[in-house]
Amino acid sequence: MPSIEERLIRLEDIERIRRLKAEYCNVCDDHHDPDAVVRLFAADGVWEADGLGAYRGHDEIRRAFERFGRSIRFSQHNTTNFDITVTGNTACGTWHFVGVVDFHDGPTRLTLARYDERYVKIDGEWKFAHLSAVRLAHHELPDLQR
Repeated sequence: MPSIEERLIRLEDIERIRRLKAEYCNVCDDHHDPDAVVRLFAADGVWEADGLGAYRGHDEIRRAFERFGRSIRFSQHNTTNFDITVTGNTACGTWHFVGVVDFHDGPTRLTLARYDERYVKIDGEWKFAHLSAVRLAHHELPDLQR
């Protein structure tokens, strides 16, 4: 059986990963700030999403988020049902996602997805090693604001 100290470290790591995910959602909902988002990823980290592509490393992720910021007027990321497993300095997690995205030149969408993620602890700080958004469904919403 793990010691109390080992159990406490595991719980603290899970909480830090939860905070990492919350910060990611906040960055996305604050106009997809490309500089802020890359700070959440390992240098060779991967961001990918169904229909949007896969981007490896800070430069590619930054360019993708610059495009997202130009095309998205508003977004609201809501994540639930987290399941995080920590193994030393690595971890994996899944989250359910319900979000609204309003595009400048397109419809507003309600998206249901699952995040499959891997994390790595670098110099005591958790980062995304691989964030993958698997779209389960999306629905166009009526234009309520315009």
